[in-house]
Amino acid sequence: RYAANRATLGDEASVREAREVVLVLHEALLHFDFRNGPLRKSFDSLKYVLRQLEDTLYELSLFPPSGQAPMASIPDASLAAGALVDGAALAAARQRMEAQDSAREHAIKRCRDVQKLSKYAIYSLQRGDAAKATSQLDEAGKLA
Repeated sequence: RYAANRATLGDEASVREAREVVLVLHEALLHFDFRNGPLRKSFDSLKYVLRQLEDTLYELSLFPPSGQAPMASIPDASLAAGALVDGAALAAARQRMEAQDSAREHAIKRCRDVQKLSKYAIYSLQRGDAAKATSQLDEAGKLA
């Protein structure tokens, strides 16, 4: 929205800076492993915002403001794009997400192992091997 308002005023420099900020954020988020869900949808929308900013810059290059010099960008927008995106906080968030994902994958694997052992115990009981079924259920109990 900021970039669209600045583009309306012919401020190409501010639009370019906004694109740089979005580009840095997009590059930082590429290192994340988003699964399908709300975070993935937000990341995908960031790609479309980047595309929209690039299209806006292209349109500004085609139709420069007639008879007037481009307006100067506002002081806050002249910051470096990297200064506006906290790379350390994003790296820490990525590490937390990876640790949570690893714990989730471990829990899922253990649940599957318990289900598999329980299934094998049922098969053993159907075959009349109660001792094997008991050992499989004991092993499943240790995993659970």
